Amino acid sequence: MVGFLKKEMLQDIEFMVKIDEVFPNPTVKKVIFHMSYSNLFYIENKIGEFQTKIMHIFPNSSIEYRNRLILVDKGGKIDATDIEKMSDDDFKAKVWQFESETGMKLNVMSNSLSIISERHKTYNNKKEKERFRDIIEEVTKIFFEIIPLTILKTVGLRYIDECPIPDPKNINNKSFKQWYNTTFDLNQFNLSNTKEIATINIHKNEECFIRFIERFKKNDSYSYILDFDGFAENVKKEQYLQITDKLHDLIANLYCNIIKEPIIEYMKKPKEG
Repeated sequence: MVGFLKKEMLQDIEFMVKIDEVFPNPTVKKVIFHMSYSNLFYIENKIGEFQTKIMHIFPNSSIEYRNRLILVDKGGKIDATDIEKMSDDDFKAKVWQFESETGMKLNVMSNSLSIISERHKTYNNKKEKERFRDIIEEVTKIFFEIIPLTILKTVGLRYIDECPIPDPKNINNKSFKQWYNTTFDLNQFNLSNTKEIATINIHKNEECFIRFIERFKKNDSYSYILDFDGFAENVKKEQYLQITDKLHDLIANLYCNIIKEPIIEYMKKPKEG
């Protein structure tokens, strides 16, 4: 199912829950900051300086080579002679990988930078010492000092939440709707008989885009995923953090509109194990 949420529709939403605290057991499992820029060949010559300045956050480092997909179109045929002329490096993209002692990751390529965290519980709550926004700001400040960009092709923020299922042994639409303000058409589909169901909603709010995926799936057990992927294009360097803040607020509002009070109570309980 694919839907498009219009800006006017979002303005009419009355959000079910407001979140202003940091929970011991949040549903968010991964948060990703991403920015892309024009391909810069000289980044390889600057990566050592960058590494030195971020080692207090990301002391561990490595290099990975990812395969590129190369298509040679010659009238619908692939010309093998062209491929044979390419070096091994033409087929691979270099990724400089940095990792903190707690498992947070930073990936740098010639055209992008990503920060991936599975431990942060808040973006910018002043009551919490570890804030994801602080990491974004510190890393990008160092990067921009070394790589003087003016325009970013994209700036993105993504949250992936793994959410609990009410009574997994006796799943039913009624109990699910008591926990979630779902986008699933539960008048037509019964979750107890569903192997997998997903909706995709895409909307634009001024310069920001939000792609939201809601997915329910049953394999050996049930899983319920909320995936919020926000981004903006052609962002001035001076405005990247302001855009990231806005993406966070839009994602937080959508999340708050989906969860209901039982999820707040779930997140307040200490994590088991």
